Amino acid sequence: MFSKPSHPPLDVHHDKRFITQLAIEVLVPMVEEKGSLLELKGNAPLARQLLTHGLTIVYAQQVPTGLQQQPFSALLDIWPQGGLKVFSARWSPLECVCFRQGPWIEALIEMALQRDLGLEANFASN
Repeated sequence: MFSKPSHPPLDVHHDKRFITQLAIEVLVPMVEEKGSLLELKGNAPLARQLLTHGLTIVYAQQVPTGLQQQPFSALLDIWPQGGLKVFSARWSPLECVCFRQGPWIEALIEMALQRDLGLEANFASN
């Protein structure tokens, strides 16, 4: 006989911290490797963009935070292609700035599973 778990099951659609950490772990290396450099004006941070799984993913480094103690941060943004931003996180320290439920979460989980199964070659072509 199985014992009842002492904690409720994880609902990834409502656990912003889990999804945020998964997005950073999965998407940042993917965008760094396969993304194209964005041509931004002025003193804009170094940024790369990747179009995959119906999503536009942008990763930027050394983003000014406006805080003297923590002058730079990293930023990860996700938009469904042709839609409004559904996710934005920055870290150092970690903060989820924008989080909207939607199919992008399933796409993220699919990308994580593909990465774990060694199927990364298909990322940029989907």
